Amino acid sequence: MAQRGRRSSNGTKTNSQYEARLTEVWRLWNRGQRQWQIAQALDITDRQVRYDLKTLENRWRAETSKGMAAHMEAELARLNELELTYWNSWEKSCTEKQTTSTEQSEGDGGAKRRAALKKESRDGNPAFLAGVERCIERRCKILGIDAPIKIKDVTEMTDEELFFIAATGKGIEGRKDNLQVDLN
Repeated sequence: MAQRGRRSSNGTKTNSQYEARLTEVWRLWNRGQRQWQIAQALDITDRQVRYDLKTLENRWRAETSKGMAAHMEAELARLNELELTYWNSWEKSCTEKQTTSTEQSEGDGGAKRRAALKKESRDGNPAFLAGVERCIERRCKILGIDAPIKIKDVTEMTDEELFFIAATGKGIEGRKDNLQVDLN
């Protein structure tokens, strides 16, 4: 018996085709496409898109119930794809820009053609590197690489900490434990 949403083995849809369509539905949905646009792009009904999204949502819920590690992994994969896109765009923006032009004129000797190739070097678009930087910052937050900033109430501080603040005039954020003071 065929599973719901898939055709039997003698039909045209196989499990791998079904999974490939779900992957494409997910990709288009994550890129901000609306359900009707996804349906149009994949030549399926709006109802099928809703069903596929519900299936994907149920799978996602099942995965997240297993723990945050799987969810973090998915987010990191999306970040990796985005970062790769930024890197590719950066490299493309650094390549030489070539412009061709042709001219045709008529003179004493008949028709003359003139072709020109203009090459212009480019420094690259820094917006793409800023995108890479944002991806790296986000990855560090997801993985917990950035050290958390501790805030401590003045009434809970030790004499040593208070003397340090008084002596340096900077607060205690310069200490190794990265402690900041809340004076409120």
